[in-house]
Amino acid sequence: MPGTLIGTRVNEKNRQSRLKQRGIFVRKLIFSICGLFLSLVIGSVNASEINSADLLPTKTQQHTEKKGSNTESGPQAGETTIQVVFKTSLGQFVLELDAEHAPRTVDNFLAYVDEGFYNNTLFHRVIPGFVIQGGGMTPAMQKKKTKQPVINESNNGLKNSRGTISMARTAHPDSATSQFFINVADNTGLDAMGGRPGYTVFGNVVEGMDVIDRIVAVPTGNFGMYQDVPKEPVLTINAHRIQHSQTKDKP
Repeated sequence: MPGTLIGTRVNEKNRQSRLKQRGIFVRKLIFSICGLFLSLVIGSVNASEINSADLLPTKTQQHTEKKGSNTESGPQAGETTIQVVFKTSLGQFVLELDAEHAPRTVDNFLAYVDEGFYNNTLFHRVIPGFVIQGGGMTPAMQKKKTKQPVINESNNGLKNSRGTISMARTAHPDSATSQFFINVADNTGLDAMGGRPGYTVFGNVVEGMDVIDRIVAVPTGNFGMYQDVPKEPVLTINAHRIQHSQTKDKP
């Protein structure tokens, strides 16, 4: 009988131990499921913010640490440069494109330039301290039909610093078509980081940064579903490319 009682107690302890371990496992499983659900919800919210901002992240994602800008720089000796002149309703500025670091993006942009796509389009999104965005809306705020998207090239080492031009896109990295934005501040939060794709930089303003600052200073408001729209239209009248080479002087 004593042996039977001892065996019963041992079995009871084993049963309680198994129940305790099972309870711990269940709690861990519940915490894991809750964590996964929370991460999915947060991810969904972030994606919604990007999409609702019309091809660009919200201003809260910018990083305003000031760094050296490569704006207003000219071509170096021995280089061939491709520049695009934008004549707008508020003045003219010139972009220099970086085909070495963003070849597909530059080809895509020039295809739109050469066919006159950007002529008579709006800068439809203007946010001081962040960006001006254009390249896809008619004066009636209708989206123009675009070509196929271009592959994201944001891991090219170029940064979204003041005066650079980048491709606008949706939450999908490879969704950029015609719309672009010009950074009016150092927006390092838009750069590629780790395994996260950023917004592809493919050139910079070399003339007319004062025109960009003039555009970003215009009053804005809402237009239907769109926010940060200039109250008085800021129009790209004409955009065309110029190409030239710089040769080294002989000694």
